[in-house]
Amino acid sequence: MKFFLLFLVVLPIMGVLGKKNGYAVDSKGKAPECFLSNYCNNECTKVHYADKGYCCLLSCYCFGLNDDKKVLEISGTTKKYCDFTIIN
Repeated sequence: MKFFLLFLVVLPIMGVLGKKNGYAVDSKGKAPECFLSNYCNNECTKVHYADKGYCCLLSCYCFGLNDDKKVLEISGTTKKYCDFTIIN
């Protein structure tokens, strides 16, 4: 019974660790610019190995990036806007 309870506590934490959202950057520190969401989904999933991506404020915003990927530093308001848009 204790093992089962421990499993229920640890499982959600494992899903959260290692994933983040943001503007993934290349080796030069720049996020890809965009006008279409399809381009960003391909860029995020195939180049940066994210779960998905879309165009948010003329740059590719990736959802579900690995923790070791570098992302562009953005304001909290921009991050909330892009996170909210991708969820809805």
